[in-house]
Amino acid sequence: MPVSTLPRFLALATLLLIAPALAAQATRTVTLADIDSAVLTGNIDIRSADNAVSRARAGIRAADVAPNPTLTLQAFSISPKRWGLERFRDSADVTARLDQLIETGGKRRLRVENATATLSAASGDLADTQRLRIADAEAAFFALAAAQDRVAALEAVATSYAQAVAIGEKRLAAGAAAGLDLERQRVDLTRAQGQLATARNDLRDARLSLAILIGAEQDILVAAPAWPDTAVTPPPADADALVESRPDVIAARARVDAARAALGLARAQRARDVDVGLQAENDPRGVGSSFGVAVAIPLLWGNRYSGSIAQAGTDVAQAEALLEKSRAVARAEIATADRAVAETAARLNAAQNQELPAAASAARIAEFAFSRGALGLLDLLDARRSRLAAELDTIDARLAFAQALAFRRAATTADAQPQDNR
Repeated sequence: MPVSTLPRFLALATLLLIAPALAAQATRTVTLADIDSAVLTGNIDIRSADNAVSRARAGIRAADVAPNPTLTLQAFSISPKRWGLERFRDSADVTARLDQLIETGGKRRLRVENATATLSAASGDLADTQRLRIADAEAAFFALAAAQDRVAALEAVATSYAQAVAIGEKRLAAGAAAGLDLERQRVDLTRAQGQLATARNDLRDARLSLAILIGAEQDILVAAPAWPDTAVTPPPADADALVESRPDVIAARARVDAARAALGLARAQRARDVDVGLQAENDPRGVGSSFGVAVAIPLLWGNRYSGSIAQAGTDVAQAEALLEKSRAVARAEIATADRAVAETAARLNAAQNQELPAAASAARIAEFAFSRGALGLLDLLDARRSRLAAELDTIDARLAFAQALAFRRAATTADAQPQDNR
């Protein structure tokens, strides 16, 4: 192969290798409703929490069973010297024994109570995971929408600056403009192009973040948002009415119940279980066929399970402490979310109703005045930068308000019924 064609060949080979991956990625336009439903089925954290619920449900079946009986078959007094001289049953002492452990102290009931409370805790964890991951996905969705808006705004600005530079170059060639003015415009164009490159990188990161949350890494996501309006901002939440019905608090309360059942089970170990045995024996050289009954009761002389009881009591205290912590965290999250919504709503109102209209009006006046020779280039460039800064500030304020609402919905989620994703 000629050396001159090698780069072309390598480029073609690379394209052929990456073509299947590129073809597998399809552009997918998503709405907020699409995100809320997709995260329930595609998020790995929710699937893991769902598996924990299935495991806890199986734990109830495992707890609600009695001990299995034990069958023992034995042969004694076997003499090798008599093999072949008589039948085996006439030369060996053969026994068959059946033993059954009978639990006392309500151990089975306590095991079921512990497993049932564990299932309630796992269900609360599933609902809480759904609550948090939906909030994360909604926040990522709006971050993607804002990234798209930033790219669109910067593309328009870069195009406008490029057109201004092209006009400046023509005027310079005709002797109607100064070279210094053209260089200043080129500096602004270069700055806008750099901001645009950064915004495009941020857009790719935002797409990937959202795709990971909903399990759609193979798609190129495009957000179609319906930005929330500050005029319909919900009122502050009543934290005291919501705390006890939040799924994380419900899960913590269920863990207290599970720990108390485990403490009861530890104490029940002091209730002596009874092992009842029935035996049938054939002794050909003794009494012949006979039957027997046995009862075995453990003696709590060396171990009264005080260590296990103390550990279980500590677990109850720890579960109660975590319950109080979850209540405090819930109150703090609700208060913080209410404050964030109020602050971001005020910021958005100021940005889109005051800052942006004023900057856009000033830029239009500056462009008109510059075209008539009544304004210098530096003042025009300042007006353009102010308009761009106002546009980007408005996008950021809109994003902050939308995300604050998403996290406020998560903070005030109550009486959640977890969706079973199996």
